[in-house]
Amino acid sequence: MTPVRKRFVPPVLAFGVLAIAWGVGCRAATQIELEITSDVACERLKGLEISLGESAMAVEQAAPSVRSRVCDGSSLGNLFVQPAGSGNGPVFVRVVAGVDVDVSECAARSHQGCVIARRELRFARGTTVHVKIPVLETCVSESCAPDSTCASRGTCVASTENECLARQTCRASEDGGFGNDASPDGAMDDAATCVGATLCSPCLENYCGASLMTDSRNCGRCGHDCLDARCIAGKCEEKVVIMPGGRPIGLAMTTDALYGTNELSSVYRGLKVPADAGTAPQIFHSDDGIIGHHEGVATTDTRVYFASRYDGIYWCLLSGCPPVGPPNPVTVQGTPYFRDIATTSTQLVALGDRSVFVGPKDGSLAELPAGIGNTYRIAADATYAYFTTAGTASRLRLDGTDTATRLDVVLDMFSGWITVSDDSVYWTSSNGNTTTTPGHIRRISKSTGAVTNYPTARPEISGIAVDACNVYWALAGTVAGSDGEIHYCPIDGCAAPRILAQGLSVPQTIIVDGNAVYATEYRGGRIRRIIKP
Repeated sequence: MTPVRKRFVPPVLAFGVLAIAWGVGCRAATQIELEITSDVACERLKGLEISLGESAMAVEQAAPSVRSRVCDGSSLGNLFVQPAGSGNGPVFVRVVAGVDVDVSECAARSHQGCVIARRELRFARGTTVHVKIPVLETCVSESCAPDSTCASRGTCVASTENECLARQTCRASEDGGFGNDASPDGAMDDAATCVGATLCSPCLENYCGASLMTDSRNCGRCGHDCLDARCIAGKCEEKVVIMPGGRPIGLAMTTDALYGTNELSSVYRGLKVPADAGTAPQIFHSDDGIIGHHEGVATTDTRVYFASRYDGIYWCLLSGCPPVGPPNPVTVQGTPYFRDIATTSTQLVALGDRSVFVGPKDGSLAELPAGIGNTYRIAADATYAYFTTAGTASRLRLDGTDTATRLDVVLDMFSGWITVSDDSVYWTSSNGNTTTTPGHIRRISKSTGAVTNYPTARPEISGIAVDACNVYWALAGTVAGSDGEIHYCPIDGCAAPRILAQGLSVPQTIIVDGNAVYATEYRGGRIRRIIKP
């Protein structure tokens, strides 16, 4: 007999900006499919309620959108949620199930004898986002904050942590519902059933029919590719690129390569996908130290630029520098003490100790009237240069029509790193590693100047990077130790930072691409590659 998945009441209901419907099927629409499951025996389940809302607090107060007493083995039904408006905002889901207690009594009993599962989700245009929400026996009577949910060990985790947001190819399974059937051996039966493109939140559920603990193409979630690395216990192993000269500071990238600089007058080029303990060859080294103490580095389609703290800006082709003689100098007005460089689509932007310099990538750099001092790091977009000084983030127009404008100030802090996205500026400030006063990780809106603080309890904040989903930052740790870490948080904020990597030796600059986070380890003498969450 062909199995049939039971489902709840099918009418479409209106709820705020959402339209919801229960059922199964394969729909070419912008929607979220919630699959409610349970490891609790059906005879113990005493009803289910699901509420939807536009914020974590709103969903806690919302009346249930759906009530059900259906249970078919481990399946409690499927819910399709569709946006009634633009679908740009988050969707908050709250599932309450009674276990040996009627679900209608859960609120009055402070949810003793009940399970609450939460999710914070987002729509993906033209895509069905599949999310499995389990009602777990280990979570009976467990109470978690409104922005968290109970996980498999009865512990509370962020409600975004367990979203299954891997894009799947929509096809009918044998039972007429939506599914990605596994082969008898547990491996993926069809490459098309687990498309590699993923959204912001990780998928901890097995929709691929693969072993998420060991499959390097689906490590921890569908489509989470470890590239050349192994998948160990659901996490991609980290890879390193050795920089033999040690003390790496600057870091930039192209499509396939990393370019790093160090304090010992060297520039290195290493592959993004290295062999185990791969070594990055030098593409430039100044034996006599005349061109020395490199910090900032930036790349274009054909060149790598690097800043020598005492001697100017230089460039080489991506393939390497001239085998004999110095690299190509960039003409600069004056003889500043250079700290960092950045590029836009057309310009090279350099940060001196008291000035900003700008010019065409193949021309000379002119000094802008900045009126600044004690500079540290720089970033740029098409209009502005953004830079840090002691406890300050500022910007300056690249056309030279104004002086520097402070965007944000943190008193009694050291200078930090800075980066930009299309709409925001992100920067760090540090309190060093000899105090317990926390540093700062901040986001500044380019349009409104509004400031968002990201949580940290650590003082020694260093590099920062951002992608479409998360902001990442480095914690340097102690000078001689291996206690540095990489933390991250969703762009919109989080209650507590999440740990991406530990055991680093003084991480400094970090950068990101579509697959990974790359961090220099100043004491470790290497670049570490960590696959994104």
